Amino acid sequence: MKKQVTATYHEQHLGSKEVGFFMIGELLLSIVAVKALNQLTLSRFSHYIRYFKCKKGLIFNFHTLCLDFRYFDDNNQ
Repeated sequence: MKKQVTATYHEQHLGSKEVGFFMIGELLLSIVAVKALNQLTLSRFSHYIRYFKCKKGLIFNFHTLCLDFRYFDDNNQ
């Protein structure tokens, strides 16, 4: 499980953010409870996939009545 993302610029530590991702091989998994998987949420998740150098990503939203999810791979990041 990944718990922290650290931002650096020119090897200087700028800050950290707490995250709750699971890495399963080359897959980054995220479970959220948001009103909708909007473009901003999906874009951020796509950046985290690249940050952790994963080839695939899967995000689930459990807030809606019907399970909503998106799958990312090398072709659609």
